[in-house]
Amino acid sequence: FALISNWFRFDPAKAEKIFWDWKENHDKGDCEMKVDSQLLKTLVTAWSASKEPDKAERCEKLIQFAVENNIPNFELTTKIFNIAIRTWCNKARTVNGVKRAEKLLQQMQTYRESHPRSPTLPNAESYYPIVRSWVAFGFVERAEELLTEFTMESEDDAGTSDDDDNADGDDGGEQEDSSQLSDKRSSLKTSLETRMFNCVLKGWVAKTETIPDAAARAECLLLSMSRLGVNPNMASFQYVLDAWRRNDKQFKSQINRPRPRIDEVVAFMDRELGGSTVAYQNLRKNWR
Repeated sequence: FALISNWFRFDPAKAEKIFWDWKENHDKGDCEMKVDSQLLKTLVTAWSASKEPDKAERCEKLIQFAVENNIPNFELTTKIFNIAIRTWCNKARTVNGVKRAEKLLQQMQTYRESHPRSPTLPNAESYYPIVRSWVAFGFVERAEELLTEFTMESEDDAGTSDDDDNADGDDGGEQEDSSQLSDKRSSLKTSLETRMFNCVLKGWVAKTETIPDAAARAECLLLSMSRLGVNPNMASFQYVLDAWRRNDKQFKSQINRPRPRIDEVVAFMDRELGGSTVAYQNLRKNWR
């Protein structure tokens, strides 16, 4: 492990070779080998941060090794899966890359089902890169499906995985008060969820010129944030307003023009953003 730790920052290929050589010697009975979550995370992190063209594949290979080998006293973690998911989305930037990332997400869910005590619960960081990527490729419907899946399946259990800040066990420095740390994590979680919703809302804005009900679907998504306890921001309301404006220009049918839920939207806006700032007052006036 010490050799791997020395090499992983400079040469992930060398660090991984040491890992496989170690395993080969262990299989021959020449040495003992203990594979733990920290070791695997070290290797996956090294590949993810590298500039190698096959880094996403190498991250996934290490995960498959852990899944396929029943290693005693070892469990994968949300953090390890999330690193590989981000690597596929950020590195590949192709539809196939996003599909590979989504396949890893599904594998994490399956692993969690077969190892219910393992710290592999998908969280917002698991879904966000995939949702963002599908929107970037124009697959807004698929992005919203994943967003809905996340809010339905993960909302009640969010925060139970090991992917929060400071989850790696860094004891250096002064420990934060538990309530402060909880508030910090809750704030980070809410911020990421808001960004994920805004990503899909922005995607619907781009679809208003081709899909007649895109503005209505954006409005439904915005109002669902209230029921789900996700905090919207100014951009959330602005995206939906822009969607209605584009919708009115593109589709003149009387079916599209009425906005019967405007009072509900404005009440939601007042509750979440109410204030006397010029930006807020202008946004509210535009909705009216």
